[in-house]
Amino acid sequence: MKRRSKRLINTLATTITGARANVAGINVSQLVDLAVSHGVHGLLNEASTQGRIDGLPQPECQRLHRLALADAAADLTQVAALRELLSSFETEGFRPLLLKGLPVAALHYPKRHLRHRTDVDLYLSPGHSTNAAQVLHSLGYRVYGVSRQNPTVHQFHASRGESSPIPIHFDLHWGISNRALFRSVLPFDAVAPNAQSISDLDPAALTLSNPHLLIHACVHRIAHGRNSQRDRLVWLNDIRLILASLDDQERGRFVDDALAWKVGAVCADGIASMSAAFQQVPDAGLCTALTARQALEPSAKLSRAGRWRWMLSDVAAEPGLPAQWRFVRQLIANRLPGD
Repeated sequence: MKRRSKRLINTLATTITGARANVAGINVSQLVDLAVSHGVHGLLNEASTQGRIDGLPQPECQRLHRLALADAAADLTQVAALRELLSSFETEGFRPLLLKGLPVAALHYPKRHLRHRTDVDLYLSPGHSTNAAQVLHSLGYRVYGVSRQNPTVHQFHASRGESSPIPIHFDLHWGISNRALFRSVLPFDAVAPNAQSISDLDPAALTLSNPHLLIHACVHRIAHGRNSQRDRLVWLNDIRLILASLDDQERGRFVDDALAWKVGAVCADGIASMSAAFQQVPDAGLCTALTARQALEPSAKLSRAGRWRWMLSDVAAEPGLPAQWRFVRQLIANRLPGD
């Protein structure tokens, strides 16, 4: 079973990198299911459309095509909603930074819709969450989770058209991660001066610099779900594409900032895992530089950590016993049924 799963993953990875693949002897329905669960079905469809897959039956080609059309429609709807929101934010005098899937799609994928995503993530400057929530309310969004009293959450959500065929979802972050251990990584005021424009999306669209996008991609794959989805191909492919885009100066900035924010080992793990998934020779020099201070990095031991170790690390990252006790109480409350 493991050998069969490994072959499916290898086939997906091969198609993602642009190489030709043969699916003879593979359960193609399982292959497509796996592509969907890994968020790379758009890339598999692109390979099929370009004739880079031999032996893919017509029903599975049609299934992939339908999924790709849905992603393309969602992309256009998301970008239209984003432009409306950025215009309203700019009127109020602030500009957030785009995070995660959409900016990586716009900057590093050949077509935006090939990078599957279900929402748009925005990073807010400290103190702008209340104002942002008010703007979203005025545009007809349902806003929830905006209270900053919960120490385990550093984001809120906004949705519109939830009963429509293509609902719009925004995640707005005032911290880069809900994991306490990564709370000081990529602070807004430190990364905003190096932000890059995404003019293809909107004149007001900004995102992290490529070195900082790469740090975030490496941290996110570990922090999301406390390590449970660390090997999703969509996240590893983001790392692959962003890393390939860096010039020597940007690679130096990536290493320096990863070490400064004490996530060098986490970034090295992301690059090593990406290299293994896509059967590339790992960049030994880069990984060595990134792990130079891993003994001083609390997150270095978390690349294979389980749920309980993660929870203990979250608690330990809180400053002092009162904050730790408040954090623990909130964790318990998060898991209890509501009224």
